[in-house]
Amino acid sequence: GWIAALNLTALSIKSSSNMKEYLGNLSHMNEYVVEYMSEEVFNLLEADIKDFLVKTSILDTLNGSLCDEVAGISNSKEIICCLEKNNVFINVLDDEKLNYRYHSLFAEFLRNRLMKISTDKVEELYLNASRWYEKSNMIQETLEYSIRSNNHRNTARLIEKFGEIMIINRDLVRLADIIEVLPGYLIRNSAKICALYTMTVAGKNASGNKGVYIGDLFISFNENVFNESREELLLIRTMLAYANEDFKTALEYGNQMLENLSEEGGYKCLFYKILMQVYSVIGDSEKCKHCLDLYIDAVRKKNYFDEFFIDISYIHIMVHIQCGVGKYTHALQLLIKFQERLNSYNILLPAMANCIYLDLGYLYYEFGELELSRSNVDKCIEISSIKMDFFRLISAYILIARISQKRGEYDIMIKFIKKVDDLCDKYNAKLIMNNLIAYIVRALLSAGEMEYAEYLIRKYEIKVQNSYDVLYEEVHLALADLYIVKGEFCKAEEILEKLYKEVIGTKRNLSYVKIMILKSLLLKCNGNETEAVKYMKDAIERASEQKYINTFADFGVPVAEIICKVLTRKEETGLANGKDIDYASCILSYIKEPEDQLGSADPEMLRSLTRREMEVLNYIFSGFTNKEIAAKLFVAESTIKKHINNIYGKIGVTNRAQVICFYRKFAKYKTIRA
Repeated sequence: GWIAALNLTALSIKSSSNMKEYLGNLSHMNEYVVEYMSEEVFNLLEADIKDFLVKTSILDTLNGSLCDEVAGISNSKEIICCLEKNNVFINVLDDEKLNYRYHSLFAEFLRNRLMKISTDKVEELYLNASRWYEKSNMIQETLEYSIRSNNHRNTARLIEKFGEIMIINRDLVRLADIIEVLPGYLIRNSAKICALYTMTVAGKNASGNKGVYIGDLFISFNENVFNESREELLLIRTMLAYANEDFKTALEYGNQMLENLSEEGGYKCLFYKILMQVYSVIGDSEKCKHCLDLYIDAVRKKNYFDEFFIDISYIHIMVHIQCGVGKYTHALQLLIKFQERLNSYNILLPAMANCIYLDLGYLYYEFGELELSRSNVDKCIEISSIKMDFFRLISAYILIARISQKRGEYDIMIKFIKKVDDLCDKYNAKLIMNNLIAYIVRALLSAGEMEYAEYLIRKYEIKVQNSYDVLYEEVHLALADLYIVKGEFCKAEEILEKLYKEVIGTKRNLSYVKIMILKSLLLKCNGNETEAVKYMKDAIERASEQKYINTFADFGVPVAEIICKVLTRKEETGLANGKDIDYASCILSYIKEPEDQLGSADPEMLRSLTRREMEVLNYIFSGFTNKEIAAKLFVAESTIKKHINNIYGKIGVTNRAQVICFYRKFAKYKTIRA
């Protein structure tokens, strides 16, 4: 009877959301359970077994070697086997019977007995466990048990030992949390911990986790500790500059560091990693690749990872380098290879998985594979939500908004744009944030939502910058697109000319293609169709090798109309290469597919709609139901149905999907087409 009762209790514990509270209530409600464990189980055991049970109750997982270290004996394996044989509330965790765990209720009983031992002895038990895990190179458990031991100096030593590899593994949030457990004097008086803390705080802020204000962080450190620690000082200054988006200063400090770094320098891996990030952001792919080679070499010499992890790290960083120069085809091939390597080892670390899914989502989107794009981005959101990785959550929401816009799912698009807007307040990196918002602005413009686009531009203070380099490229492209839609052609032309001068002669192929597309649209709107066709032809020929699809499709029907002209021109002014013609036809069919159902729809039909019908049309386009539209306009739902039927008749469509396609086709450039 007692055994059954205990098993039922254990099942209740598993289903309880608050185990400690449940156990506390259990001890008050049923003292007989504790009495049974004490009188019928624990007190019948020999003294050395009881001592073993109490001491090892601090452990979440048991094995012979670990228990020997904690309990200070040499026969733990035999004791564990004996306990299992006699069914003393111990569970086997693997087929080989190497790892065990106490039954949760019994473990709680033992820990209550542990509280009767002096605090110093209990802390020593935790410290013994930490030492065993340190010898086994199990970083997370080593630090966890050291923290439980309250031996802050040992924890500080372990942070200095394992901090660099935790940063390389992107375990920034956990490392920051561990450092913040330490008393302030231990942080301030260790040059290495100061340097590691700077990197973790900067990393947390860059992921949207608002912590210590990065600009004031250095002030709190004891500068005396840096008198003989120039490497740490330069590391901190480089990271502070990078976190504050002062990339020029970050490179200056970084190059100083490289000049002063000794052959045995302890920060090579971290420095090469930071410099890779800086060069990646500023678009210098060659120097980024050079730092990658140095970084991999430094990691290999440190023996941080086996060759498998070194290999996949190299592939992953190369994906971003390839994307940086617009080589999406190569990037996708590398990314698929990267995923296959991970799957072959049955390993998918959350941080790596996050990056894989998001990168695959964006690449599949670019190639027009919307289903594959959405499935990968959904997986990214699932992991990012758990890890509270705001940067990737925002990026994923933006991608879903763009996918939804392509599918004509405008209610879903608006929903996710609002999610992005809500999350942006938690994200600190303004420059990167503005570039992300720029993608949203262009999606809204393509969907005919100019007012919403202008609202976001005002809210996030997106404006023309003095510099036209890669850091502000997406911002300037979005602004140029907005000015074309608004008919402010001179402003658009000025931006595009400056972007063109910045890109010409570089390897930024994708940037060049985007600029040519916008130049073509601008010329078409200005009535210069011949030049518009010329620029679009140039864009197609430059993009043909990589087969970008949504780079063109993002601009919608106006681009399709110019591509039609390119395909119908004579050989001397049109496309001469067969592959280029096939590629242009592919883009055209992708853009025109949703609009093919519209038949002979004419933009002049919009003029036949009454003011109220235009209001209803706008609400339909934004994804509102008939009932919601009726509530917005304070009329009966039957009235809305009549308006919708009138709209169907006037614009020549038969269903809601065609209404949305019609609006998308003719609303974006209606200002300049009227």
